[in-house]
Amino acid sequence: MNPFSPPAVLIRKSPERVDLSVHPLIRAAQAAAAVAFALGALASRDPLWFAGTGICLLATLSEDRWILDARGRRVRRRFGILPLPRTIDLGWDEIESVFLETVERPSAEDLIARPDDLRTLYPRLVGKAGRGWAAWGFRLSTGTELAVRAEAPARRAAVRTQAGAVAEFLGKELRGA
Repeated sequence: MNPFSPPAVLIRKSPERVDLSVHPLIRAAQAAAAVAFALGALASRDPLWFAGTGICLLATLSEDRWILDARGRRVRRRFGILPLPRTIDLGWDEIESVFLETVERPSAEDLIARPDDLRTLYPRLVGKAGRGWAAWGFRLSTGTELAVRAEAPARRAAVRTQAGAVAEFLGKELRGA
C-alpha cells in the first residue's frame, strides 16, 4: 500500500481467483514510458534521460498484488521488484472479516487527545493522516488488522465497493462505516 502507487482494481482471473492489482493499461503505460526514456537516453546521452529510464523501469518491474485464490483457500500478497518479489501468505480461515474504516481529516488536537480512536491504522497509512482516509483490510483471527488499501475520503464510495466485492468473494462479513 504505497502512497505513490496507482489505484488497485479487482481483476477476475477465473471463477476461483481474483487479483487486486494495478490495471494492466497502467503497467503498459509505465513500460511505454521506459521505452521512450530509453530512446531519449540513447539519442541524447543526457544523464537525466538515463535516470528517467531507470525510474520508469523500476515502476514497470514493481509489483503490489493481492491474490485471492478460492481453490487453494489462500490469500497471498506479492510485492517488491520483479523477479524477486516478497510474499505474505494467509490461510482463508485466518481472515475473520473484512473491515472498512473512514476517518475524516482529524485535527492535531484530536490525534493527541484520542490516539486510540483515530490512529487505529495510522502507522500503516503513510501520508494519509493529514487529510483523513477511507481504508479497508482484513481482520485476522489473531485479532490484528492488516490494511490492504487506503484512499482519500473523497474516494469513500470506491473503497466501500472494493471492500464489499472482496468480502463477498471471500464469503466474509464486511464490518465498519
